[in-house]
Amino acid sequence: MLHLTAEDRETYLYLRGKGVLKDEEVHRVPMSKGTTLVCCADGDQFDDLYANLAGMCLQKMPWPRIHTLTCHGGALIIPSDSPLNKGFRGVNMIEDIVDAWSMKGT
Repeated sequence: MLHLTAEDRETYLYLRGKGVLKDEEVHRVPMSKGTTLVCCADGDQFDDLYANLAGMCLQKMPWPRIHTLTCHGGALIIPSDSPLNKGFRGVNMIEDIVDAWSMKGT
């Protein structure tokens, strides 16, 4: 489970108060055939991310059908100006996401 420092919690509450961070609106997320999780491979928050996404899936289908794509940096490698996007990592991740959607129909 994720534990926030006092500073992180203060930042979180500030961003919630400003409307930057909001509750999930599961009804807006298409998951009738499952979904794809793109996250960092280090595992620090993987359990929380997966459990949260599984809970969202279970509101729309009888079991969580989650295709996981993990790598160092997760989705942070996608923006072309990200310092984590070295070489073609971002393009490769986008290709992996598109391939997963095509194969799984998600």
